[in-house]
Parts: sequence; C-alpha cells; structure tokens
Amino acid sequence: MLHNLSIQRLRTFVTVAELENMTRAARVLHQTQGAISQQIKKLEDELEQPLVLRGNTRISLTDAGALLLQKAKQLLALNDAILADLAGDACAGAVSLGLPIDLANSELVAQLLRSFAEQFPQVAITLQYSPTEVLKTGLRAGKLDLAVLQEFPEQQMGKTLFKEQLYWIGAINGQAVSRKPLPLSLASTVCVFKPLAHAELNSAGIEWESKFENDNFQATLSIIRMDLAIGMSIASAVPDNVTTLTQAYLPKLPRINITLAKTNALSRAGNALHDHLLAGLDRL
Repeated sequence: MLHNLSIQRLRTFVTVAELENMTRAARVLHQTQGAISQQIKKLEDELEQPLVLRGNTRISLTDAGALLLQKAKQLLALNDAILADLAGDACAGAVSLGLPIDLANSELVAQLLRSFAEQFPQVAITLQYSPTEVLKTGLRAGKLDLAVLQEFPEQQMGKTLFKEQLYWIGAINGQAVSRKPLPLSLASTVCVFKPLAHAELNSAGIEWESKFENDNFQATLSIIRMDLAIGMSIASAVPDNVTTLTQAYLPKLPRINITLAKTNALSRAGNALHDHLLAGLDRL
C-alpha cells in the first residue's frame, strides 16, 4: 500500500540531520524540541525503521536515515520549486558572498554552498576570497551582499557564529621558530592577525622581522612550509604539512570570532543565503 510522506516531517528531518542537533533544529524551525522529536518519531514509525541515533550532544543518521536525507532534499527542493513557480514567486537573482582567504578549502563552506544551490537553483552566487578588512570595505561600499569575517570583539561588524582559537604555525620539525630575529610571514599586507601578532611579540620581548607579506595565501604557506618563517592560523584552517607551534616562549594567542555580516538592504535571494549559512554554521 502506498503512503504519502509528510512534507513537514521531511523538512524537520532534513533540518535535524544537517544541524546534527534537535535543539538547534527547533530554534531554526521556531518549534519546541518536543515537537521536533515527535515529528522524527512519527516519521520513523511511518517508515518502520530508525532514522537517527541520539547521542549526548549530537545526532547521527542510520543507513536508512542517510538514504532518506538524500531523497528528502530532492523532494523538498521540487516541492518548493513547484509552489514558487505556481505563485510566480521563485527565489532568483544574484548574491555576492565574501569569505576569508584561509577558508578557501573549507569543506563545511563547500557543503553549505552545494546544499544551497540544490535548494535554490535560480540563485547565482559570486564568491570573493579576500582578507577580512577587504571584505568589510566591500560590504560598506555595497559591492558584497554577505561576508563571513574573522573579527576581534572590539572591531566586530558581523553576528558571532562561533569562536576559533588562533595558533602560531610553522614547518614540521622546522627551525625558523628558533631563529633570531624571529621570521614572520602573514597571508596578507592587511591581514587581520597582523596587528595582534606584532603586539604579542613586542609585549613578550621577542625580536622579529617581517620575512614575507603577500596577498597570495598559497605563496605565504610555501614560505612557512620551506621553514623560512612562521605564521598564524585559526584552528580549523591549519594547512596540511605545517604544524602548530608549542614553544613556551611564544606568546599564547587569543580566540577570534567568526562572524556573518550583511548589507542593510538584502534581496530575497540574499536573505535566503544568509539564513542558510546562519543555520549551517551554527552547528559548529
């Protein structure tokens, strides 16, 4: 006997699966956690098999849940497209998004943009990878609609998504960290980390010299990998073939806020991307 799956329950399931947490899903969907849990249970009863495994802090999917997630996203996208087309109100247009240079290889960002493209196929996203200060200028000038930023609280422009620990980084088994003056290489001449790095080293009485400054992130990494200098990175973006430095004489670095900022007048497509990023990045 054929069953008609509930679109509402499928939407709840997809949100829970993507956020890996029922509490966060409840916040995004503006429902109680009890209501979310009940909808998942009814969907499992309807399909006669478990879909999620409940842990202490996050949920994971069973094999059946993983299969359903893939199919449910396709069904929801088709459902939303049909309604939008019939109403003459499809979400379409162009959105410009700025991202910090060191998030260029972020798998999380890639997953979020892929899932957004599946849900909103008529929205074209233009990406700009630049230092945070350049992205802020673009937002103020109206050249960017949205930007993920790396910010310290006293200069913050966006809404805090999560915090990241900063680390000194260097070549594996490298000697640059022991040289005097300490050779320092940062990813950009306007790197948001630069004033902090200089201030922390000066405060610790460590003599340093700027060895290489370039807006080419990969070129900077090459300098660090060749053990010609040390640099800085957020924890989640420490590149391959370098290591965090733990020498006791290096000053301990603070955490930095990862934020999401937007222009004052966002289009419908821009708001859709904003909400999608906010929900997805929230799981961190």
